Amino acid sequence: MFEKIILSRIQDSLYTNDNQFSYKAKHSTEMCIFTLKSIVDYYISSSAPVYLCYIDASKAFDRINFWNLFHRLIDRNVPVILVRFFMVWYCTQEFVVRWGKCCSTAFTTSNGVRQGVFCHCYSLMCIWTN
Repeated sequence: MFEKIILSRIQDSLYTNDNQFSYKAKHSTEMCIFTLKSIVDYYISSSAPVYLCYIDASKAFDRINFWNLFHRLIDRNVPVILVRFFMVWYCTQEFVVRWGKCCSTAFTTSNGVRQGVFCHCYSLMCIWTN
């Protein structure tokens, strides 16, 4: 709930490219997949070669540099008080690795965000969109 309130305050600053399909109202990655399949089918039916490039973003959440994110948020006129909030939130988080019944000692990191959190998803889009 708290994240949705924050997101509602900064959503206008988190604009994206028209080619961005995920995390947008009335958009879906299914639309993108359908378009891709249609284009490939068109060229195959014309006996033309088809070349694709795929970018694997599966580790994207693990690689977000906090300071780049904060600068991008400031550049997009997100209120400074919220950028400071994100700075405290991201920079004071601690992680623990659990393997079976064993847990590591807590440690911090200078990049990476939790997956599946609304604000983090929009943050990732903010990093990728110029």
